Amino acid sequence: MTIAQSLTTAASLHYTPFIRELFDTLLTDSWCEVSSSRAIEFVGGEADVAVEKLVPYETRSEQGIFFTADDITLKIVSSLAGEILAEKSFFDPSCGAGNLLLGVAKNYPIKKDLICTIEFWSKKFGGCDLHDNFVIAAKLRLIALAAIRHGLPSISEGQLASFVRQFDKFYTGDYLEADVGGDFDCVVANPPFGHVLASKSNKWSSGKTQLAAIFVEKIISSAKKGQRISAVLPDVLRSGSRYERWRETLAKETDLGSVELHGRFSKNVDVDVFILRLITSLGKGQTIEWVPPISDTEDCVILGDLFQVRVGPVVPHRLEEGVEDFPFLCAKNAPAFGVAVPEEKIKFSGTKFLPPFVVVRRTSNPCDKNRLITTLVKGTEPVAVENHLIVMKPFKGGVGICLKLIKALKDPQVSSRLNNVIRCRHLTTKSISSMALRGI
Repeated sequence: MTIAQSLTTAASLHYTPFIRELFDTLLTDSWCEVSSSRAIEFVGGEADVAVEKLVPYETRSEQGIFFTADDITLKIVSSLAGEILAEKSFFDPSCGAGNLLLGVAKNYPIKKDLICTIEFWSKKFGGCDLHDNFVIAAKLRLIALAAIRHGLPSISEGQLASFVRQFDKFYTGDYLEADVGGDFDCVVANPPFGHVLASKSNKWSSGKTQLAAIFVEKIISSAKKGQRISAVLPDVLRSGSRYERWRETLAKETDLGSVELHGRFSKNVDVDVFILRLITSLGKGQTIEWVPPISDTEDCVILGDLFQVRVGPVVPHRLEEGVEDFPFLCAKNAPAFGVAVPEEKIKFSGTKFLPPFVVVRRTSNPCDKNRLITTLVKGTEPVAVENHLIVMKPFKGGVGICLKLIKALKDPQVSSRLNNVIRCRHLTTKSISSMALRGI
């Protein structure tokens, strides 16, 4: 597809302003004199701002258009410095407008002039995206970067069209349905964070599943031996209990796996992420350290050794009604850092918990000042607990050990360790029960 055709494709009209401005900037007569700042904007972090202005918010939200932030790009690129120096090839399976590839290309070797560099780079860079105009934007941004690094020489329309055609390792379409990228030396990826239904052939998940996990599985299954993979992924894949089999599968099929915690994806995207680095292998197997090791555990006890840890079994919209009324505890009537003796009652036939015990709220943000918000539950009757709370019921002891637990959970080191274990917004029983505590 030519540039002119892409600009008139009805399906792409929402994305054409950014392409038009890139195209016009590269061809302007005064490119080499007055366009350097605009060109730098297109190949730097300011490209995000440019696209946000040119593409309606509704379209970006609907299509999930989020660009890889500069700090994430820098972390991924810095770990690949040796591969960049060695002129290895790079592929991005969800390239968007090419932020990750641009990060690599800013440090990638160039040749004697722009024409030779484009010929060289076009063999070393590739990508895939659902949207044709973002694929073209990635190509144009690589061309603009090469031009900047060669002193902004003038470019004719014919040259530009030729340059775009030379980048023939870029594809428009669904990467999960394509057979592309497997022959590259390195894969850099910021896959979509949405959810899809897992296929019947999926061996590690069923039902609603993170699309990013499926992308990584596809990357590994398509890769040649020794392909280096560096991807930014939502924290739930690192810490969520339902992705344990996915993590086990990755460990069996790769080598030299490492995890770097990052934090929030960006100021506009409230998802905590990590960077996963792997090398594909023949399946020798490895141990991936998904959670940073804790070194200061002397004199500590593991919470799960002293307390039964359960998610509250009451799901209000799927209530298992019984014949007898029981006290009911939910997030609304569990006072933060206080004591609850529930008076509200419901009919419930499922599991109840006899006080005393402690609950924490399941919804928890790593940015919160107090991530573990506790409530001591007292009373003489078994309590039905809502599923938005996690119950910690002592195996032995009463209110005394519950109070010691509450005090121990206030230790700032506990929150720090918990953030290393899990940064997604819903705490798991495993993340709670595995905590090392002092003073109990």
